[in-house]
Amino acid sequence: MESQFDLLCEATFENEGIESSYMLKRSNSINGVLIAPSFRLTEQARIALSKNKNVDGLTRELSTIATKILGNHFNKVSKEFGNLRLS
Repeated sequence: MESQFDLLCEATFENEGIESSYMLKRSNSINGVLIAPSFRLTEQARIALSKNKNVDGLTRELSTIATKILGNHFNKVSKEFGNLRLS
């Protein structure tokens, strides 16, 4: 059985202690391609979180940074590939 998605490429970027990665996939059932984003904190960022008493605030801040990073890469990729959607 064929996979619903064909992986076209996968890229990982690090910025301010957050690794953001995306997988660019072509869907067999949807017209076009989509990006499946994921984020992972680097070891340095995890240590900083464990030492910070205001973990919730820092987590929100890191989440905001991660969203901006993904947004920037999504915009660059969508210009090259056209019809993209975030999954």
